[in-house]
Amino acid sequence: EDDDPYSSWYTPVKTTLLLLSRIFNVLPMPVFDDLARIAVSKCLKNLNDASSEVEGGDKIQGWCFVITNVLTLREQLAPFEADMRATEKGLTFEGTTEAVRRFVANRSNLFSLSGNAVVSLGMDVVPKVKEEEVDKKEELDEVLRRVCNELVEFISNEVIGEGEGDMVKVKEKCEEYLPEVIEKMGRRLNHETIGILKSSVKRILVKRIMEMGDGSEELIDFVRGF
Repeated sequence: EDDDPYSSWYTPVKTTLLLLSRIFNVLPMPVFDDLARIAVSKCLKNLNDASSEVEGGDKIQGWCFVITNVLTLREQLAPFEADMRATEKGLTFEGTTEAVRRFVANRSNLFSLSGNAVVSLGMDVVPKVKEEEVDKKEELDEVLRRVCNELVEFISNEVIGEGEGDMVKVKEKCEEYLPEVIEKMGRRLNHETIGILKSSVKRILVKRIMEMGDGSEELIDFVRGF
């Protein structure tokens, strides 16, 4: 039996959280907050990049991989009470395209002493400072919502898609596919998370089955009881 309680965590997530736990009481809080924001950004990028390669590119496993690790990040970051909000600054060249267009249109004044096109271009393309408010806790929540919605929609489409309008095919798909999906989820997600996703899937399936018209009552009862 593995004595490491973190053994199931994705390595970048595990390393990041262990590092933050060690520097929490060492650095001034503002410095720690900055490092925590950077760490979350890097973890989310790594999770996104790695998700497409989980178990040979299995979509359901990829989504479950992201969900479980984002939940881990949220849970483990909470005790630090880090301020995950910040104002990020960067340069923008939003006026460059228009400046170049005017430069090309004004080539006749290229060497004139007044209205010189080169001088105008240099003045027009001066970069501007752009500020953006970011909140990494909100970003974690948004990633979690997006991935859960994608997973639920994918499962619903897999069940209804091919057999749309055919109650027999849809029921066969439900009986064959849904247990397989739950088994896959169980490899990475806890019972509570599976229950939430399962309820969302059932709600969407019931709605779409009801739209199929008469004769859907038995199938709806089956889905609700699953």
